[in-house]
Amino acid sequence: MKTGKTAVVGAIAASAMPYVEDADLLGFKSSNPQGLALLWFDSEQSPDDFWHCVSRAVKRAGLKQLPPWLHAYCLTGLDHIRAWKCVNKVIHRAADINGGIHSILLDGAADLVADVNDAKESNAFVATLHGIAIERACPIIGVIHFNPGSEKTRGHLGSQLERKSETNLCLEKADGVTTIWSEKQRRAPIPKNDGPCFEWCNKAGMHVTAETRREKVDGQKKETLSMLADDIFSNGKPMRYYEIVAKVKKLSAVSESTAARKVRELSRFGLIVKSAAGLWTPSKKAENP
Repeated sequence: MKTGKTAVVGAIAASAMPYVEDADLLGFKSSNPQGLALLWFDSEQSPDDFWHCVSRAVKRAGLKQLPPWLHAYCLTGLDHIRAWKCVNKVIHRAADINGGIHSILLDGAADLVADVNDAKESNAFVATLHGIAIERACPIIGVIHFNPGSEKTRGHLGSQLERKSETNLCLEKADGVTTIWSEKQRRAPIPKNDGPCFEWCNKAGMHVTAETRREKVDGQKKETLSMLADDIFSNGKPMRYYEIVAKVKKLSAVSESTAARKVRELSRFGLIVKSAAGLWTPSKKAENP
């Protein structure tokens, strides 16, 4: 399934550019004030498709042309030996030209080895990537597919990349919306409900940020609670907390504990506010959305 992996790579590249204030970077943040080389290798797209990917990244940043320090190469059609030689040559050349490496993007990391299930080859390849990242003081972002129908990345290569990577970002697509989440990393996890989301937009001609799963659920819940707040304060008079709980219990035909929980949610969403005198009223924001 196409989950938007290349869109994420493009957003990462765009985030290092001198992007405009309202640029939609799908939740990524970076900068490159020294103009170090950002290397983008793709072995998944055709040359034409890759050109459009790079063009969209520039558009995403709000720029008219590619920054001189971004070096993008399509490796599609090369065998893994030639492709890896090209990557290494470009790393050395770009580091000399730009005074160092900002980051390296490998869209299609599995295409740089002969057999993703060969433990010896995969371990050596990942160790080499690790060494380059340390030597060049830069992150290396690699893209690799899951095995079909699972959350296990391809072969031994995928397992070794998971073990050695600082962070493993996963993409999950449902109803046209892709969620970025992670539970295998060295720092705080990114729960699926809170992970950044994006979807394709025909008008923008690219993927754009969408509501997170939690935001979507909260939005639906807030709409329901807003109608409940209208019913509670239908007489327009301020109320004590216990009075609100009693009215919610009656209106919703629920237990007192459930009614109390609903009142807490009304407060959490800012639909009701408490005055200094201890009386509750609908918030002005709720009354005038």
